[in-house]
Amino acid sequence: MFSIYKVSTDDFMKQLGHASQIIPLLHPKDDDEQIMSNDDLSQLLSRQLNHSDGIRGFFATYLTSPESLTTEEVPQVLADAVKSSDMEVMIPLACMNVIMPMAMSSIHQDDELKECAKKTATNGIKILRLLKDEDDVVKNCKAITKVCNGVEEEGDDMIKVCNSCAFALL
Repeated sequence: MFSIYKVSTDDFMKQLGHASQIIPLLHPKDDDEQIMSNDDLSQLLSRQLNHSDGIRGFFATYLTSPESLTTEEVPQVLADAVKSSDMEVMIPLACMNVIMPMAMSSIHQDDELKECAKKTATNGIKILRLLKDEDDVVKNCKAITKVCNGVEEEGDDMIKVCNSCAFALL
């Protein structure tokens, strides 16, 4: 079982396990007994989404989970935790959580894998939309667009990062 301390400090691989236990709490079924209060769940998510391993581990699990794939809305407790997370970490990862599965959907030959990648990207878009009012989202997206259009600007660290991501896909 997870704890506030563990979700605050555990490495990426352990964060995957924590996320797999937290996600069903975000999407309870009608006959499920509420195991955790919204306040406790909010605190748990806030702590997990306060560091890179937690953010990456949570979203690697959440974006592909059956629960998130079957709902249109991001649960409010998760939306609040995303908005209160470390934006220097969350925004680039939220952008990558759209870009990478979209790229994979264009690379896969298998129709089922393509569809899974598209669904993952759609879930990534739900999270990115929560952050649309943040200035750094616009900066990241503009840098991504420049890279897609082959624009290189000397000394632009964001474009260097985007180029590295694009290079990894080749």
